[in-house]
Amino acid sequence: MKILSSPKTLVLILVANLIVLISLFVWFYTSYLRAESPEATCNGEYLSKTLTNNILPNYELTDLDGNNEYEYLVKGKVLLVFLSSECSACQKEVVFLSKNFSEISGRIRIVGVTTESKKTAEAFSADYNLQFPLVLDKNGDMMFEAGVRCTPTNFFLEDGIVKKIHFGTFDNLEQVTKSL
Repeated sequence: MKILSSPKTLVLILVANLIVLISLFVWFYTSYLRAESPEATCNGEYLSKTLTNNILPNYELTDLDGNNEYEYLVKGKVLLVFLSSECSACQKEVVFLSKNFSEISGRIRIVGVTTESKKTAEAFSADYNLQFPLVLDKNGDMMFEAGVRCTPTNFFLEDGIVKKIHFGTFDNLEQVTKSL
């Protein structure tokens, strides 16, 4: 135990522990700031202010057959629904949109966006008998860059420009149609 009792060793151990403590403090503090930042909230005030009237970022979004669908999304009116198969609110949302598809689809195209695997997306589409296509944001790049942190989040697009953002599920058909 002579090694631990030398002053030089004790100073090194103290400095190493101090560095670890400072690093942990910085990590926890910056994590707290990220969690409290407007970008991380689901109320969408920040997201709405920064994205509304801006063009949808161009990312590789493929349909379940592997075709790039970005060009499809930037033509005409589109309701882009960011969702996850394990999200109960998303499940409610796709049931609502599929049920009302015939009333909505004549005025706007509906497209779901997920970061999940092709297999999971196919199963989700089949399980909920989706009446609209799903596209895969394979690496989550678009959702991240668009600031989508909670699902479902709905972007109303017109010729690729974000016109309105709706957070959470739609409660009635009027919420969808008044945004058209």
